Amino acid sequence: MPIKIDEVVKFVTENLKNVHSTSDVARHFGRASQTINRAFEMKRRIPLREFIRQEKVERMKQLLRVSDLSCKEICYEVGYRMDYGARVFKEEAGMTMGQFRQVNRDGGFFWGGGEKDGSD
Repeated sequence: MPIKIDEVVKFVTENLKNVHSTSDVARHFGRASQTINRAFEMKRRIPLREFIRQEKVERMKQLLRVSDLSCKEICYEVGYRMDYGARVFKEEAGMTMGQFRQVNRDGGFFWGGGEKDGSD
């Protein structure tokens, strides 16, 4: 039975907090990680692990824009520890979580400096 990539995408996006690796996805679908990875990358042109990471960061951005959750709580919401989540966010977004929130909630402009760890 072929792997339905749309179902993989749906599973990942609906379970961001509990999906930590491609193995979690493979386990859910009863397939080998390699099989899921290969099929996903052929269809979406991105490795599944990168898709998972990007989806988590997009969800973090959304929460930073609209919620009053702390950065630590936001990391937890997508299944990351604060230190790892803050690092991943900065790598993907090019700024800390606190900087992103400031720019995207206040309509402000980020001048740089001030933040070290991305916390509020």
